This record gives sequence, C-alpha cells and structure tokens, in this order.
Amino acid sequence: MLYPVEKSIFMLALALSVFYSWRNFQHLFRMIANGGEKLPSGFHLNKLLKGIWVFVSQTSLFKSRPLATFLHVLVAWGFTLYMLVNVIDVWKVWQIEIPELSGLTIAWAYRLFADIFSVLILIAIVYFLYRRFVYKQEKLTIRDDILMKDSVRKGVRTDSAIVAIFIFLHVGLRFLGSSFELALSGHHDSAQFFASTLAILWANLSPEFLVMMIHISFWMAIGLLLLFIPYFPFTKHAHLFMAPVNHYFKDESKRAAVMIPIDLEDEDLEQYGAAELTDLPQKSRLDAYACIMCNRCQDACPAYNSAKPLSPAALEVNKRYEMNALAKEKNGENKTESLRQWLISDEGVWACTTCGNCETICPVGNEPFKDLLLIRQDLVLMESEFPEEAITTFKNLENNGNPWGISRQDRMKWAEGLDVPTFKKKKKADVLYWVGCAGAYDDKAIKTSKAMLKIMETAGVDFAVLGTEESCTGDSARRLGNEYLFQMSAAENIEIFEKYEFNLIVTQCPHCFTTLKNDYPALGGEYKVISHAEYIAQLIAEGKIKPNKSIEQSLSYHDSCYLGRHNDIYEAPRDVLGTLSDNFKELPRHHDDAYCCGAGGGRMWLEETIGEKINVQRAGDVKECNAEILATACPFCNTMLTDGCNDLELKTEVKDIAVLTADALL
Repeated sequence: MLYPVEKSIFMLALALSVFYSWRNFQHLFRMIANGGEKLPSGFHLNKLLKGIWVFVSQTSLFKSRPLATFLHVLVAWGFTLYMLVNVIDVWKVWQIEIPELSGLTIAWAYRLFADIFSVLILIAIVYFLYRRFVYKQEKLTIRDDILMKDSVRKGVRTDSAIVAIFIFLHVGLRFLGSSFELALSGHHDSAQFFASTLAILWANLSPEFLVMMIHISFWMAIGLLLLFIPYFPFTKHAHLFMAPVNHYFKDESKRAAVMIPIDLEDEDLEQYGAAELTDLPQKSRLDAYACIMCNRCQDACPAYNSAKPLSPAALEVNKRYEMNALAKEKNGENKTESLRQWLISDEGVWACTTCGNCETICPVGNEPFKDLLLIRQDLVLMESEFPEEAITTFKNLENNGNPWGISRQDRMKWAEGLDVPTFKKKKKADVLYWVGCAGAYDDKAIKTSKAMLKIMETAGVDFAVLGTEESCTGDSARRLGNEYLFQMSAAENIEIFEKYEFNLIVTQCPHCFTTLKNDYPALGGEYKVISHAEYIAQLIAEGKIKPNKSIEQSLSYHDSCYLGRHNDIYEAPRDVLGTLSDNFKELPRHHDDAYCCGAGGGRMWLEETIGEKINVQRAGDVKECNAEILATACPFCNTMLTDGCNDLELKTEVKDIAVLTADALL
C-alpha cells in the first residue's frame, strides 16, 4: 500500500514515538514510586482477575449517569480494541494478508467490528464534546471556591479537548480511509455498511485522487496516533490502563478510614502524616493517574454538595497535574511544597465527614479522603493547627475518656436503678456490651442503652458492661488526626479487655464498632465485634426475642456511613424493621448511596460554619419520603437527624432501632 519512502518514514516515526513514549511512561512510574508508604507487594491472582474484569466489563461505571456511562463504555472498548485495528492497518502497510480459518473469514469479522465501532465512537465523542464544551454540564466542572491552580483548571479543559479531538480525528480519518478504499474498489462490502454508504459520495472521483486520499487519511490517522501515545501518560486517558492497576493494588482488607498506625516510638521518624507530596503513599499517587475526571466522587460528596471548599475530584486532578509538572523538571520529584498551597485549603481539610461515598462510587478504585486524614495528622501532630473546637474534644478525651468531658465516674449514671452486670464483678460473660460514650452520656443514646438492656435480658443473654472502666475507643481522635491520642485510648481499652473473658463485643455505635473491629487489630486487639443492629436481627432469627408488628406509622431507615459503606451492613437493620412494621419505605438515597448525616470524621464536635448544614440536607430526604418514624442505628445520626428534622419543622420521630424493637417486645 505504501511506497518505499513512506515505509521508511513510518519506521522512523514509529521509533521516535516508542522512544518518547517510553521516556514519558518512565516519568509517570517514577512519580508514583517516589511516594511514601509502598504499594502492597506479592502476586494475587484474584486481584489480577478483578483488575482485568473491571477493565473488560466497565461495570464499575454503571453506578450513576446511565447514558454517559454507556457511551463511555463504547469509547473505552472501541478505543482499546482499535489498537487491534491499528495493528492490522500496519500489517496492510507491509501487505501481510489476514488469514482465513475454517471457512470463517477473520478479515470479514474484523471489518465488521471496525465499521460499527468507528461510527459508535464518533457518536459518543460528539456527545462528550457537546456535553463538556457546548452544554457545559455542571457535573463536569469544579466550583471556583475549590483550591486549584489556574493552570490546572485550564489544563483540565485542554486535556479533555485534546483527548476527545484526537479520538474523533483518529477514528474518523481511519473510517474515511476505508470509504476511499471501497470507492476505489468499486464494490459494496457487506461487512462495512457505514463505510460503503459513505463511499457512494466518492463514486465519481478519479482513481488517482482516491489513492491520494487513502494515503493522506492513513498518514493523518496513524500520525496522530504516533503523536498521541507519548502524550498519553500525562492525560486523563491514562486511566484506561491505570484503573485496573489501581484496583489490583487496592487493599480490600483495609476498610474505609482505617489507617496504618504510626510508630510513635520510632525516634528516626521525622514526619507524621502528610505535609508534602513526598509524604503521600504510592497508592495515593496511583489514584491520581487512575482518575477518570468524571467527578462522580464530587457528586456524592456531602461537603461539596453543602457548599464547602472540598472536592475529592479536585484532590486527584491537582495531584496529577502537580506530578506531571514536576516530572518534566530536572529533579522535580524532589521539590517540596506544602500540600495546603496547591492540593487543598485548610477549610477543605476539615470539611470531610469521612462518609466514604467518594470511595464507594469511584469506578477506578480511588480513595481520596484518606489523603485528608494524612494531612490532618500532619496538622495536629506536627503543626498543632486545628479547629478550636477540636482542642476541647482532645482535652476531654485525654482527661475524661469521652468527648463530652463528663467525669469517668459518671459513666454508669445511665444505669442507676437498673440491675446492670459489670465485668468488675462477673469477670466473665459471653457478651461484652460496649455502651460507648454516647450510650453513657447522651440522653437519646441512653434510651438505646436501656433498650439494649431490655432486649438482652429478654433473650437471656449472658452479658456484662465495663462500666467506669470503659473509655472512648478513640474514633474521633483518629479521624481528626490525633494519632497519639487514638493509640493511647486504644492501648487503655485493650489493657482492660485483657483482664476479662468474653466471646463477643456488641456495640450500639457504628463508630465504636468500626474502630474496635477494623482499627484495633493493627494494635494487637483482635476481637469478634458485632453491631447492635446485626445482633438484634440475630436474636430475632434465633427466636430468642419476638417483637410484634406494633408500628402502624410509616417507617423509614437512615443508613449510617460507618455501618453501611464502611462495613457493608445494610440488610440486618431492615430485617429488624421488617418484623416491626409492614409500612416501611426507603429514603430517596439509601444503601451505599445514602447521604451522610454530617457527624463522621470527628465533625460531630466541630461547628459547621460554611455552606448549608449537611444534616438539614439529609432531613430534606426524610421530608421527601414523608415517613412518620425514621429509624437509625447510630447515636450521632440520631442526634444530627433529630436536629435536622427540627430545623425543617418536620413531625418525624427519630428513634434508634433498638428502642423500636424494645417497645415491640411481647
């Protein structure tokens, strides 16, 4: 097909493209490797298969935006498989025939695929260009109050335009070339309906002109590809291969918000948390290159949607553009600049509720909010810069073992007049009922404690509480960045646990639950822990308690972030509520799409002074649902949603699932 001189030019262009591609991919991998905490080592076949499945199936995208997702899948599949088309086109350059196999013409199937997917890709790209640059869909933008360099904001648009235009021109020119070839041959190809239809337009052109156009379209299509591949590592299109890699290296054994403990006794350790780019883990850097820039995480983020200066999407975009800029500088990876100068603002750092929705909805396995937890560690442990309210919280935790600052000696006041067994007296019990700080000091949560007492007594459970020996698990301390205080609290509790014999810990607070279950093992405290929602469901299933369907009002349920997304507990609470009422209906956003109450990540103790109140936004869902009773399984959610419903002047009663169950016991 090509003249000898063209073949020589092609080989030279190919060599240059390979050289610069290799160099730029080295820059990319060097920037990832320069991170702090290393990626998990070892080979895991199941994780490899998962990464391949995510890449091939694209199922992780179908959590939202069905039309855009469908078209994106077409582009992803088409662009990837188009590599085969390009390889075969190069074969044709060297006049290598495509073989036939057992009567099935592979060449015919290849032409059919190339023809159909060429048209589908072109349609999808036109849609994406219109959506971003003409319609300017808000979902694809990031608000001006979010910290981003002007060069990054401009780069996002430029990058998106270059990628889309490249795909459109590359596929379009290759499609045109096929139509010119068909016009030159003078026959209709049943495998290339669309190209054959287009070829009708060229029927009256001279053979010499058609040959010239075949050569021009080939060179423009292949030339664009050879130019794009070296640019590819620095674009968002890198997610095509980085996303499967990211899924492979994602540590599924670590739940959301669980962090690797800092070795506070290591005298050689000079940095706690993340202050600069070099402090971020390799997985965090990999996240940036896996990011598709779809802003799904931003859509789901309660901080962003309540007008606070935090966008999880901006975190990943900022990281990638910063690393790309440094990769092009000599020794750029060794440059240091505070993350708070270019990654995120101080207000944004503290706006995160650690709800985990950004991680759950991300199609490429990113974990953006974990960067914020590392930055909080730096601010608290290295810089002593944190919200004023956090000072009070830390002092209360350190001096009184609870964030309310109430005396440890008052921890059993909730049980006055009740016969509550304690480990100090019993020494041994089947169940250690973890009351928690809220269950001991908060009026609404105390009702839950008493309800659990009634439930366990009715079921004949052998249980006891720690009473005044119980202390805060340290959840709020860790999520707010005070790793020292968290480890001190955890060590104190683990020491108490070792004094007594028990088989199971039952908690009524999801924050206590996730901390005891997921955070403590790394510090030597491994226990069987179950949430009170699961435990109540278990007691009902075993016939140990028999609540009746006494609730006639309409009933709904709010999924706690730390019970749901952080621990995948969705059905147990609903199973319990199903035994209490036949009039259950879901909130507009539920299960892993549930909206946060606003109290996670230590936000329970910080004032919400920017934007809208998250709990009021969630109360808006309650209003839309029009439920008369809203069940919760978290004391923080209970408090926040009670306040939110009051702000909207709703008549909805907010009650813990245990209170509803205890009231319905026969």
